[in-house]
Amino acid sequence: LRYGNDIKEGKANLDIIAEDLKYFSDALKRERDNDRIGVVSEGDVRIFTNTIISYVFGEKAEDRDRMVNIMGGNLIYTDFMRARDEGRVEGRLESYNNIVKKGWITEKEAAEELGMSVEEFNIQVSKLLA
Repeated sequence: LRYGNDIKEGKANLDIIAEDLKYFSDALKRERDNDRIGVVSEGDVRIFTNTIISYVFGEKAEDRDRMVNIMGGNLIYTDFMRARDEGRVEGRLESYNNIVKKGWITEKEAAEELGMSVEEFNIQVSKLLA
């Protein structure tokens, strides 16, 4: 992102950007190899980084593809990642439902914390408990 304006104005030194991305990519690999992050977390960071690259480079496909390839190429948001993320949402929903049941917060407060309406909160809780 720090190079965003230069990229849009055509003033960016793409070799420096490539070096920075290579350093970052190598650092991610080292963290995974040393068991400080898992392979899924590494993939999440790479997908997120590639999303930013795609946004910043926009229509400059050749430059964009060069940078994305440094970060491991186009990565796929897998069914495993989707299931994990859905599980996190279900876990948060279940937690908030439990504290609503205990009377610690209202359904409205729980729904607001989860970024949904009270109606959606109740529908999702019903699905979860079904």
